[in-house]
Amino acid sequence: MSVLAIRSLSKTFGGVRAVNDVSFEIAPGEFLAMIGPNGAGKSTCFNMINGQLTPDSGQILFAGRDVAAELNKRQHPAPLSTLSAALAIAALQSPPQVGPLLEERERVASRLRELGYEPLPSHANFLYVPVDEPHELAGSLLQRGLAVRPVRGGIGITIRNEQDDERFLGVLGGSIA
Repeated sequence: MSVLAIRSLSKTFGGVRAVNDVSFEIAPGEFLAMIGPNGAGKSTCFNMINGQLTPDSGQILFAGRDVAAELNKRQHPAPLSTLSAALAIAALQSPPQVGPLLEERERVASRLRELGYEPLPSHANFLYVPVDEPHELAGSLLQRGLAVRPVRGGIGITIRNEQDDERFLGVLGGSIA
């Protein structure tokens, strides 16, 4: 099974066809290079794969799942481009099981809502949580040994495991609100 499959991907800007019916697959452990002259559509193709551009047609399959629609709804800021993640996973002999991580992300999001925060929907291994003073909150959490990423208007929380995430939620809910 391929880790990343691109099927009949196309993109037009005005009357110019930047990408025309591109298809390829990357199997676990396989590397792929896209070469061509300036203006051939390489960057446009990559930007559709990583969700920065919406394809006019075609499919982006990640581990067999069509992710084009999800990529275009994903939250900002992204901690890692989807393309980078896909290429890193493609280099593995067997793709990782992400189900438990996604379940943990949803559990943490639910607990954050119970604490009065409103995490944005996510399709990655992190949550973006809007807060009034992200740098101050991140600094306070760091003093307690908990690292989060301050970003404009909020913090980015990387989902780890239930034990670490519970420690974070306990500190966030107890000492800092």
